[in-house]
Amino acid sequence: MSIQKVQQIFQEGCSHHDAGRDEQALACFERVVKMRPDFAPGYLNQGVSLQRLGRWNDSVMSLSQALSLDAGSAVTWNALGVAMRQLRQPAEAAQCFEKAVALAADYATAHSNLGAVLRDLHKLDDAVRCHLQALQLQPQSSQAWNNLGLALRDLGRLEEAKHAFQQSIDRYPRSASAWSNRGVTLLMAGELSEATQCHDQAVKLNPGDPDLEWNRAQSLLAAGRFEEGWPAFEARWKSAFTGMRLPYPVEKQWRGQKPLQGLTLLVHHEQGLGDSLQFCRYVPRLASIGARVVLQVPRPLRRLFERLEGVSEIIDREGPTPPYDWHCPMMSLPGCFNTDVSWLAASVPYLRANSAEVDDWAKRMGPAVRPRVGLVWSGGVRPDQPELRATNERRNIAFRQLAVIHRPDIDFFSLQKGDAAREEMRRDRSECWAGDNLFDLTDRLNDFADTAALVENLDLIVTVDTSTAHLAGALGKPVWILNRFDMCWRWRLEAGRSPWYPSARLFNQPQPGDWAGVLHQVGDALGDWLRERAA
Repeated sequence: MSIQKVQQIFQEGCSHHDAGRDEQALACFERVVKMRPDFAPGYLNQGVSLQRLGRWNDSVMSLSQALSLDAGSAVTWNALGVAMRQLRQPAEAAQCFEKAVALAADYATAHSNLGAVLRDLHKLDDAVRCHLQALQLQPQSSQAWNNLGLALRDLGRLEEAKHAFQQSIDRYPRSASAWSNRGVTLLMAGELSEATQCHDQAVKLNPGDPDLEWNRAQSLLAAGRFEEGWPAFEARWKSAFTGMRLPYPVEKQWRGQKPLQGLTLLVHHEQGLGDSLQFCRYVPRLASIGARVVLQVPRPLRRLFERLEGVSEIIDREGPTPPYDWHCPMMSLPGCFNTDVSWLAASVPYLRANSAEVDDWAKRMGPAVRPRVGLVWSGGVRPDQPELRATNERRNIAFRQLAVIHRPDIDFFSLQKGDAAREEMRRDRSECWAGDNLFDLTDRLNDFADTAALVENLDLIVTVDTSTAHLAGALGKPVWILNRFDMCWRWRLEAGRSPWYPSARLFNQPQPGDWAGVLHQVGDALGDWLRERAA
């Protein structure tokens, strides 16, 4: 086959590629590399076409072959980095992008891609530097401005992030991603109306995109626009952001559309333990309309949920599934009932501890000499969702910081689970906690039923936004929830209070990262609380 013929097919493939005809482009490039196995550009373009078709592993093979023929191609190293990042191999992706920029220091796209993967690796300051370098080389790059905004947002630099996303939009107004990212940032900053406007624009530009709809749902729910928010929340099952997939057939999902009298409804856990603690309140309502409710939950929740009104059968999440007529994810239930705020308070309390276990804890703890306050300062990390790492870190408080609320006239009880946080307390306690009024009984907490029984022997719970906050609220126990500035949508409905949990009081950061301000408020509130108890 002549060189001219190979070039002709190659150019034909490039034309298909430019027109978005990816299957035809790939077919051309496959012919090219078959005719010329030593032609590196053929493997490069084949690899890029495979990426556009979502065949990431095949793309890696093609790009690796291209590099074996031409290891000095910055474009190929960049393309391989894109594939490795998509395959959730961020360290390997970073190496590829580093090689690309080493080969071509003026390669703006590679600098921006390197910044993006450094953000994945939580090297946020380095990520910002890479994006700024990309923008110095290519200041009109909408994508580089967008990527810069993401890194700045993770650093809590919300005003700068909003500016970066606006710069991205100014350069490419049809960027649905930039509109959506700006909306997320505005929501984090508490600017709910503006956030929803951005998300509406994003969805208008790219209707049907589940990632955009998922982001929009957060702002709608935060604003209390439940009628629109709960349907939009269903996008979580298709969104790449969540990584969630509906575990049972979509055609068997109950959405409130069918009577349940005499039928078996499988209600299944999703997301975090706190989410199930919050939304299991709908189970009694399901039973009241005639459903036989089978509740599927993780083992730590099972014993506690056995005491939930309306449960006919409870099964482990890891076990076999019994026959059912319909199924419903736990967090879809509010939409099924068209929930409004007025119903929420009336549903509490809906969980209760075992009275015998409550009495056992009372005997174990002995007579109360001083008021008793439970403490939680760190939430768990979901290893299957590394994209939530930055959020988890923003919601946690160091034990050293929390120790400023210490008072000698209160007995404090750690409810903190997790080896890392408990080790932090043991390490720092002698230096930052004066006195012997901090007790750790968590070795005896095997599940949430145990924790509920202990909580019932306490007067107040002080906790960051984690499952213990939901447990205390569901029990109707006084709970003070310490929120990061960019708090979850569920805490934004009412200033200082929560319609989900009437016994909850919210202490929100006045500025990003300002735990000192929050803890100062908590310290003052504890003094007021003690005076009220003594009155």
